[in-house]
Amino acid sequence: MEGEFVVTAGPRVVVHSYLAPWAGRYAASHLLELPDRLVLVDLPLLAAHTAEVLARVADLAKPLAEVFVTDDGADHVAGTALLDLPVTATAGVRQQVARHGRDVVQAVYSDARVGQPITGRGPHVDRTARPGPAVIGDVAVVLHRFGPASAPEHLVLELPDDGIVATGDLVGNGVHLRLDRLRPAGWTAALRWLRGRSPAVVLPGHGRPGGPDLIDGMLRYLEVAQFVLAGADDDDEAERALRRAFPDHRTP
Repeated sequence: MEGEFVVTAGPRVVVHSYLAPWAGRYAASHLLELPDRLVLVDLPLLAAHTAEVLARVADLAKPLAEVFVTDDGADHVAGTALLDLPVTATAGVRQQVARHGRDVVQAVYSDARVGQPITGRGPHVDRTARPGPAVIGDVAVVLHRFGPASAPEHLVLELPDDGIVATGDLVGNGVHLRLDRLRPAGWTAALRWLRGRSPAVVLPGHGRPGGPDLIDGMLRYLEVAQFVLAGADDDDEAERALRRAFPDHRTP
């Protein structure tokens, strides 16, 4: 296996988090095992890594009932090309993937010199998420939409009875940000709102799952990033400064 799984067991929901290696930008895909079905949040960038996630789906021998993607990044939507199931995202992400998803994913493959040509249907989003409460099986879920932060739109899944939030790229664990997409005001507001929900388990868009300290860590990272950007001549200088400030973070 190229990636690895980290399992977080809750009272009713078990989370199987797939952590892609460097070639997959350290992106995380989270498979939520409910009592009678599975819910998948985000898919890997590369086909080989998506196959590893789908192998875990087969091993669990429960139906994959819902698939969500949290933003329009290639490292979350590319794997949908291998799914025949409908995929749900925000309206803006659905529109972006329909218009540019194939080109964006292929550009990432070309720039990174990894991956493979996209064949067949390509990346797809088929349903628009409706923010608010819902029930999947007998598990309460709340969908939240956030505006510009690390991406133009974000979808967050909250399982309030289980204390779980899947944040997508609003939160990362030990991974540097893409400064060209930094929108600090909305990002900070979203993180503070999430912190106010007092989650027990935070499922980030990149890196290992953790607790609410991951949100605190992102708030600190954003504060430092804004300070660094204000004093840097360009993004390259800012990135070097951030690597010095956070030497344990990995660069996707």
